Amino acid sequence: MPAPTFSLPVSGTAPNQTSSRSGLETAVNAVISSLDARWLAQAVGAIPLISATGTQAIIASIPEAFSDQPIASGVSVELQVPATVDAPTLTVAGVGPYPILDANGAALPAGWWITGRRVVLRLMVGGAWRVTSGLGMSVSELTALSGQVPAAQGALAGLVRALNDPRQSVRLRLIGDSITWGSNATGVGASDPRTGQLTDPRASLDAPSYANLLRKWLAGAYFSPTISEQGPGWARYRSKAWMPVADDAAAWPVYNFGTGAASPRVTGSGGAMGAYLDVVLGTEMRFAFTGDGITVKFARVAQAGAIGRIMIDGVQVGADIDLNGAAAFGHEVSVSVPYGAHTVALRCSAGPSNARWRIEAVTINRLLQVANDGIIGRNVTQWLPGGGLLTGAQVQDHEWVMINLGTNSRITQPGTINEPLKVTSGLIEIVQALQTAGKSVILLTPNLATGTMDVDGSPSTYSFGQRDVRRAIQDAARQLKVACIDLFGPTYLAHQEGLGVLADGLHPSDLGHSIMAAEIRRAISDAERVIA
Repeated sequence: MPAPTFSLPVSGTAPNQTSSRSGLETAVNAVISSLDARWLAQAVGAIPLISATGTQAIIASIPEAFSDQPIASGVSVELQVPATVDAPTLTVAGVGPYPILDANGAALPAGWWITGRRVVLRLMVGGAWRVTSGLGMSVSELTALSGQVPAAQGALAGLVRALNDPRQSVRLRLIGDSITWGSNATGVGASDPRTGQLTDPRASLDAPSYANLLRKWLAGAYFSPTISEQGPGWARYRSKAWMPVADDAAAWPVYNFGTGAASPRVTGSGGAMGAYLDVVLGTEMRFAFTGDGITVKFARVAQAGAIGRIMIDGVQVGADIDLNGAAAFGHEVSVSVPYGAHTVALRCSAGPSNARWRIEAVTINRLLQVANDGIIGRNVTQWLPGGGLLTGAQVQDHEWVMINLGTNSRITQPGTINEPLKVTSGLIEIVQALQTAGKSVILLTPNLATGTMDVDGSPSTYSFGQRDVRRAIQDAARQLKVACIDLFGPTYLAHQEGLGVLADGLHPSDLGHSIMAAEIRRAISDAERVIA
């Protein structure tokens, strides 16, 4: 990088010239700002192109601050599209022209190259630019996609809704490598003996790894901070909350169970909830839940022969419920079912013409379960469909999956071509397989790596860097239209500020794990505010 130059305002004539302190501060800050631009570009792994002109043949120059960066295979550049064209070529600082292709080396589809779009391009061996990440979109694209944001962030939005819904449980599985396992966090415990399979030892649930910190936050914020059951790498929490049924007609609708037609709701005042819903003879109150059981709070009234039934997924669960008795609130009946998503009908099945089931409230046996499948040393290829790792994760009963893979995919494999595109394509296969199995997937980018733990310090060990992994994961998320939470950026910035976020150049320290967990919490909280 060229040596910085100062533009210092002075007064007087040589040799008796002076400058003010504020003038010196302004000049120094200007130089620091130019250095910040270089550091930021290193963080995203790209040279920003501030000058690009042309239509089919795009000519771009680079800032003076980056003039020491050779334009050769492997370099990445950031470009804002100057014109809407098809099949363009790009010349950068006199190198080129080379065609611009998609991530797989194929021609870009018609209409993809839109004025104002910002992309990262990587120069490949043999002379071709490949799109490795779309960093932004034109105004017209943003307008067209504004209604599709929930779809692109569907798993994250769905997770937030489930966390806040007292009728829903949440089971989350983390897939990753040693970073997710918790290596180098305080008190993680023994990692050996291990074979790289799901039977490997798991880290202590008490270690301050990002996975454990996330689990504890989810439990305390949305369920209960007390573990109800646990095993190697997983813990379960339970909570209950009474939900009054009288006031919310949309949440607790009533139907005629013979005809299926909607029935009028009959409500009244009284009981611990302050109001109740009368489910009259021949009708049922319906709702759905995810969990392994429910409890109904109800009142008995004088109505000889009145019978209530709990129907779950169309089948009666538990015995008939005697609804007859001295008028009194506060009775309860509970049933258990195998964990899963269920539909419920609370039915007034028999009795005199004035029979009714006077329901006050319902509570769900909610549970949160978080499991850590961080397997030390594993890469994207080893998690591909058809292998034991992903097959084992697919059959688990977790609705949500967070994936943090790619760090070990950087390692050079003799006799093979290793590049970030393999991370992108591999993650796409993994996510699609999980989605086919009914899972909702959120991608995570790994933390930064430094020194000999990254390509800059060990070019013979690693084929590409951690920032390339980040970009490859973001590109997979864009193609899949799934949520992606960036953990590289926050750890990189903390490292730049001199904070000890890494224990050994790769694995996070306790502070690094804390920053990563905080970023996931922030993403969940931000999604929560958007939904609210």
